[in-house]
Amino acid sequence: MNKTLMIIVMILMTVSFLAAAQPTGIHSSWDMLLKKHVFNWKVNYKGFIADKAKLVAYLQKLDKADISAYSQKKKLAFWINAYNAYTVKLIVDNYPLKSIRDLSSPWKKKICNVAGETVSLDHIENEILRKEFSEPRIHFAIVCAAVGCPDLQPFAYRGDQIEAQLGTTARKFFTSPKHFKVIGDEEDGRYIFIHISEIFKWFGDDFGANKKAWVRFFIPYSEGENLGLLENAETIRIKYLKYNWSLNDKATR
Repeated sequence: MNKTLMIIVMILMTVSFLAAAQPTGIHSSWDMLLKKHVFNWKVNYKGFIADKAKLVAYLQKLDKADISAYSQKKKLAFWINAYNAYTVKLIVDNYPLKSIRDLSSPWKKKICNVAGETVSLDHIENEILRKEFSEPRIHFAIVCAAVGCPDLQPFAYRGDQIEAQLGTTARKFFTSPKHFKVIGDEEDGRYIFIHISEIFKWFGDDFGANKKAWVRFFIPYSEGENLGLLENAETIRIKYLKYNWSLNDKATR
C-alpha cells in the first residue's frame, strides 16, 4: 500500500470512528444539548436559552414521532426524554425564576406536544411512565428542575442503553447525601434511621409495600457504610429529607 492510499484509509477510519461515537437517532440533538449545558446537578439555563432554537427543533421531532412500533424500552426512553426536555423548555420560557413552583400549575398544564398528543407533565409521569412501564427507577430519571430532584444527567436516554442508564441514575441518587443517607444506632447496629427524599413519601408504593421491601430495593444501588447498615438492619425508621424546591440553576449555585 503506497503512502497516499494509506493516508486516505486512515482518514476514512478516523471519520468512521468519530461518526460511530456521535449519538444518533431522534434524541441525538437533546443528548448534545445536555452534554453542553448540564454540569453535575447544575443546569445552565442561560445556555439553553441561547440554544432555544435547537431545543424547540428537538421538541418538534418528538411531536411528529410515530412511536407505535417502538419497543417498550425505546418508548420508556422516549417519554423520559420528553418529560425532561419539556421541563427545561418550561423554565427557559419563564426564566429567570427562583423555583418552578413560582409558576401556576406547572405540572397540570397541557404544554407537551408529544407523539401527536398534547398532554401535561403530570400525565407523562403518572398516566404513561408509572402506569405503562412498572419501572420505579423513572423517579430518578425524570427531573422537576429543583435542587431536591434527582440530578439531570448529561445524556439522553436510549432504548438500547436504558437498563444501564437507569442503573447509573439510581446509583447516583443513593450515593448522594442530599437524597439518601443511613444512620446506625450507636448501641445497636441492627437499628437504623434512613433519611430519604420525599419522593418516597409521595411514590413509596412504587418501590415496595413496606420498609423492608424498600431496603431490598436500596441495597443494589448503595455502597460503603450505607450498604453495611442496610444489609444488617432489623429495625428501620424513615425520616424524609425536606425537599429543596430552589431552581437547579448553574447561575445561582
